[in-house]
Amino acid sequence: AIGPTPQETSESGAHEKTQKNQDKDAATSNTEEKFDSLNDALAPAMSLEDTRSLMEENKKLRDLRMCKICMENDASIAMLPCGHLCCCADCAPAMRKCPICRQFVKGTVRTWLA
Repeated sequence: AIGPTPQETSESGAHEKTQKNQDKDAATSNTEEKFDSLNDALAPAMSLEDTRSLMEENKKLRDLRMCKICMENDASIAMLPCGHLCCCADCAPAMRKCPICRQFVKGTVRTWLA
């Protein structure tokens, strides 16, 4: 059997990227809808600026937890000896140096948020 042609492979990759972009757009739309409903519910207690500020802070905190290598999974592996929590379990085995401080990794520790 002959494998996919380069064009078919390219089209497949483009379809996957398009699907990921559509998923991100849907997530953004969903976030905006949540923002609107949250704003409506809290309108008497919070100003629009306060709500927007909280949403931005929440996004920054989620980004901090993100794996710095694949940017898809939550970081769950701490590098030793530096202690940086920067990789997911999938990406950590490939790291010989910490991606944050470039120290050689002597070991790793799996972490969980309680």
